[in-house]
Amino acid sequence: SSTPSVRVDVTVPADAAARTYTMTVTATSGGLSDRLDLSIRVNPQAAGSVSLESDFPTLQGPASGTFTFSVRLRNDTPEDLTFALGAEGPPGWTVTARPVGQSQAASATVTAGSSTTLSVQADPPANVEAGTYQIQVTATAGSRTAQTQLTVEITGSYQMTITTPDGRLNASGTAGSVITRQLVIQNTGTAPLKGVTLSATPPSGWTVDFDPKTVDVAPGGQAQVTARITPTSDALAGDYIVTFRASTQQANASQDIRVTIETSLTWALVGIALIVATLAGLGWVFS
Repeated sequence: SSTPSVRVDVTVPADAAARTYTMTVTATSGGLSDRLDLSIRVNPQAAGSVSLESDFPTLQGPASGTFTFSVRLRNDTPEDLTFALGAEGPPGWTVTARPVGQSQAASATVTAGSSTTLSVQADPPANVEAGTYQIQVTATAGSRTAQTQLTVEITGSYQMTITTPDGRLNASGTAGSVITRQLVIQNTGTAPLKGVTLSATPPSGWTVDFDPKTVDVAPGGQAQVTARITPTSDALAGDYIVTFRASTQQANASQDIRVTIETSLTWALVGIALIVATLAGLGWVFS
């Protein structure tokens, strides 16, 4: 004769307390019967766990940046799970959590004992101040929830403009002379600008020098720079455009200034003298 095997499947309620439970299995055949007492110890850790973790949970950058985290979602349970994904940042932030390679998916299926990678993207508002901000990421499958906290360190926004002390974007002088123009570098961002370098694109043959050549500008502050523009000695009278640029690793600004080349007094006197001489000559001829 053979001895049959019987498998007993027990479903433990999700809200079962962590303790030992006793149950009885009974077998009957006609007038015969037997029973077997079984003990089941409920341990929440025995069913496995789910988790979210990132190798780089803190990112740093300017307010104009987009911050992308790579987060692993692990399923260390004996069953396949489908997780609903959620991500929340400070007010005004746009935060999303998606499986890598999926731009629209709001859920992720993870097989038992494996993991998948999520891409968490955080976009701060344009006017966010420098500081530390927290991002909360959640993955939920039934009664199981995994959470992790990510951190964004905003160093500030980098913005600047170029103008002049009086707001007028023009200058004038004569060919070959040095034309001096004051420029103002304004820091309109929330982070300090270090080592702002000045440069210019003048007409061919012209030169432009700056004093000082580099400046530092605090948030909301400004720095004044003297630009010395030297046209060629044979520059014709008229209007010319000189483009000025201010640059750092984080920000750039540019401004066009119209430079008017005027006829010099010497050449004006020479012209008048020639006209007078011509008229005198004509008067002598007619006389």
